[in-house]
Amino acid sequence: MSDCLITPVVVPALPEAALSSGWVYRLLLAGGVGLGLPMGAAVVAAGALFGGVHGIAIVIAAQAIGLTVNWHLCRTWCREWLVRRLDRNNQARWLLELTEQPIDVTPFAGPVLLRAGG
Repeated sequence: MSDCLITPVVVPALPEAALSSGWVYRLLLAGGVGLGLPMGAAVVAAGALFGGVHGIAIVIAAQAIGLTVNWHLCRTWCREWLVRRLDRNNQARWLLELTEQPIDVTPFAGPVLLRAGG
């Protein structure tokens, strides 16, 4: 009977320069958000690695970039797949009306709170 030895697997870590660079971390976080991955731990780690103010700036920029990429992916590349999937599901058929709406690029007007001249 032979003894079975388990050999540990070494996973290469990111270089120290990559972790200390806010730009690299911002790109990694934006990529994860853009793909729709849960990035809560990375958000908390940004505060631990870069401090409060700098960490918040990194997270806000990365979230904005990632959500823009995710919106573009869902609106263009995944659109046909999503329409087919919603068409098969009778309960979600009302969502198909939303896919027919054109993209409006005008900024959100919001409610008017103050009126000039009166």
